[in-house]
Amino acid sequence: MRQPSQRFDKMFFGIRNETRLADAFKDGYTPDEIKQGVIELLSPYFSNDDVLEKSAVNILISDAICLGNLSQYTLAFNLFEYAFGIHQRAYSQDKITCIQTSVEWQPAIYEGLSIFWSQYHLELDKQNLPDDEFLHECLRNIGAITEGATKHLTKELLQQQRVANGDYVSKGGTKDMDFGNAVDELYRASPNPDFFAPQGIRLSQWRNIAQHLSAHVEGTEFICKYGKPDKQIR
Repeated sequence: MRQPSQRFDKMFFGIRNETRLADAFKDGYTPDEIKQGVIELLSPYFSNDDVLEKSAVNILISDAICLGNLSQYTLAFNLFEYAFGIHQRAYSQDKITCIQTSVEWQPAIYEGLSIFWSQYHLELDKQNLPDDEFLHECLRNIGAITEGATKHLTKELLQQQRVANGDYVSKGGTKDMDFGNAVDELYRASPNPDFFAPQGIRLSQWRNIAQHLSAHVEGTEFICKYGKPDKQIR
C-alpha cells in the first residue's frame, strides 16, 4: 500500500485530530445523515439549494468541517460572517462585478493559501524555545501570513465593500493600494475594531513589526514597536 509522503502525513494527521468525521462513522452515522448535517450547517450560506444538495459530500464536506472548527473561535467566526455579509451586499448591488472581482482575486488568494500551508508544514513546537527564539519564530509566522495571505484577502474584501456601496473600482484600484490604507478603510467601516486591529494594532502594523523585526525581549515582556521614528508606539 502506498504511503503518503512525509510532507502530507502531517496534514492528514491534523485533519484526523481536528475533525470528528471518522468518529461520526464509528458512532454509527450513515453517509446520508452526514450529508444532511453538511446541508444544515451550510444552508445559511447558499441561495441555491440544488447546488448545495449536489455538492454537499463530494465538494463541500471539507468546507463544513472548516466552518465547524471556525465556529469554535468567536472573533474569527464573527469576522467570517461579516465578510460573508459584505459579499452578499456586493452581489445584490452588482452581481457581475461581484463575481468578476472574486474571480480576479482567486490566483493571488490561492497563492496566499499556499504560503499559509508552507508555514503550517514548517511549524515547530515553540513551547520550549528561549524567549528570543520564540519571539523570532512568532514574528516569522506573523510576517509570512499577513504579507503572503491576509493582504490579498483584505484587498479583495475592500473591493467587494466598495462594490456593495456602489463605489465600483477595478481590481487595479485595490491591487496597487498600500496595505495600510486598505486596512484603514476596512477598519473605519467595521463594527468591531478587533476584526482588523487584533490587540488594538492594525493588521498592516503587525506586518510591519514582523518585517522590520521591530520587537525585542525586555525581562519577561515582549516589546513591539511600530510607527514613524518620531512618533513610535510600543
